[in-house]
Amino acid sequence: MGDFQPQDLQIILTCGDVVPMPANHCPGNPPANAWKMPVKIAGILRASETSTVAKDTTKLQFMSDTIKALGDSASVSWHTFGSNALNSEIVSIEDYQADDGSGSGFMVNLEVLFRTDETNMFTVRA
Repeated sequence: MGDFQPQDLQIILTCGDVVPMPANHCPGNPPANAWKMPVKIAGILRASETSTVAKDTTKLQFMSDTIKALGDSASVSWHTFGSNALNSEIVSIEDYQADDGSGSGFMVNLEVLFRTDETNMFTVRA
């Protein structure tokens, strides 16, 4: 990542290896293949030394705001990401501390299950 430097209150998304889920394939013409993709949402906190707010308070508020945005209560179907997924679930929420003490944060681990056309992985199917 070269000279990438995380910023305070930054969110970084990373996706893991996409694996087939044969139990969720869908027959038809054309058939649809199901896939599971792990997604990691990392919230980075680089608190100021002059801040009067406790670092843990800021981290917990940042984590809470991120999870609330993910599961926006105005959208009862947040887990389908606008009908682009069959289902998503939060697998775990982990604390993060940089080894050198330069920052802290959290990681929200999701698993997203989705279907695509058999011949085109970029065409979403129900």
